[in-house]
Amino acid sequence: MTKAATIVFAGSLFVISGRAQQVPSISWEPLTFEAPVAGQTSGERGWLEVPVRHANPAGVKIRLPVVRLRTTNPDPGPPVIFLAGGPGSAGTRILMGSLAPNALRVRAFADVIAFDQRGTGASEPSLAVPGQFDLPSEVSVDSPAARERIAAIGRLIRSTTESRGIDLSAYNTVESADDVELLRRALGSEKVVLWGHSYGTHLALAVIKRHGEHIARALLGGVNGLDDRWRDPADSDAWLARVGAAVDAASPAGGNRTFVERVRRVFTQLDEDPIRVPTVNGEVFIGKTEIQLLLTLQSGELGFVQNLPLLFDSVERRTRLEPVAAAVQQTIRQRPIGTAMTYSMHVASGVSAERLARINLQASTALMGNAINWGIGDEAFAKTLNIADLGDDFRRPFRSNVPVLIMSGTLDGRAVENDAKRVGAQFDQVSYVTIEGASHDFWFLRPPPRVPEVTEAFLRGEPVRGERIAWPVSFRWPG
Repeated sequence: MTKAATIVFAGSLFVISGRAQQVPSISWEPLTFEAPVAGQTSGERGWLEVPVRHANPAGVKIRLPVVRLRTTNPDPGPPVIFLAGGPGSAGTRILMGSLAPNALRVRAFADVIAFDQRGTGASEPSLAVPGQFDLPSEVSVDSPAARERIAAIGRLIRSTTESRGIDLSAYNTVESADDVELLRRALGSEKVVLWGHSYGTHLALAVIKRHGEHIARALLGGVNGLDDRWRDPADSDAWLARVGAAVDAASPAGGNRTFVERVRRVFTQLDEDPIRVPTVNGEVFIGKTEIQLLLTLQSGELGFVQNLPLLFDSVERRTRLEPVAAAVQQTIRQRPIGTAMTYSMHVASGVSAERLARINLQASTALMGNAINWGIGDEAFAKTLNIADLGDDFRRPFRSNVPVLIMSGTLDGRAVENDAKRVGAQFDQVSYVTIEGASHDFWFLRPPPRVPEVTEAFLRGEPVRGERIAWPVSFRWPG
């Protein structure tokens, strides 16, 4: 909807540019749940119906579960809509779980709403695909056998969704952004606040680009720009350097060799002599690629980052390898397939030619290779899904006067500060907050750093300057 569009409410109808359509609505019912820290909490839940294709509002519908925490403010601000990450995470589950302590503080400002995006959580129809990747354990994940299995997973995802009559190509960020706009209308609010995390920031940016006139402000954590679903390999090297500097500064042993130098040495060893770990389920192959992937896939988890000195000590000394083998298996080879939405969203958002050229150039020299784009960058896998790219117009930068607060963790390997600055440059009103020592999951740290206080100040419209918040990260050492 553009600023020039005319909206006239008349009973249960609204008119956009001369077209009468049904006003979306949600029938709410009471909800009680046990929230972490806060205990028993009351809210409301309901369902929002959205069209599979917003260009065809009278067509087949999708049902999205919605949860609302009513504000305690007698003079509330615009409703705050939480947009979950992944893509594939269920927003309602996160709101009632790990995000609840922060959400209960935010409701002092306004209503807090979360919903399960199309294809996630309890949304209907379900896009859940049973099973695991089941990549062969005894060979590299880059082997022809592993690549064929990945392509087979793509065919399984396609056949499973087609057998349910699901148009998988409709599960993209543009359609999901228009779902958010329908949710705003159903809430009866002229403007809303967006609260996005990780992929949720990617979605939030699409909402602002398409419906910015209805966005009061946006809080973005672990930012992922519209052309950032594929990532620069240099980002992984920069993350490793930041982690290495923190490890070196905290090391109880000291020494002449830095953490990054140790990583480089281990990668060389694994290239020359990969590890084969015997387990009760057979041999597990661990080469350089497996460790690179383990690092990139887990780089958003602070607990994993804290264990990196232990991990590299085990691999270099080739002792206590069973936990390493188990992590490689669970994180890479035996990972659940999950919801097909995860993959359709990735493929549809695509990558610009400029970005792809930069990725290919960097991948040849980066210490971490191109592990950061593993899976989504597999051409055979993407072809089996047969999902159309949303195109360069979708990814192209835009200008906006929506006030935005962007928050980043210095040890986050999934979303880096360079991405935050590039995304922030599109906004006339932008503030940055950096959490020193935190990773991708900084919303959920306990006890929380000053993140809730900064969030509340931003929602109240108070100026938030470029602030750096310290989180006392501690690493785990061998011995």
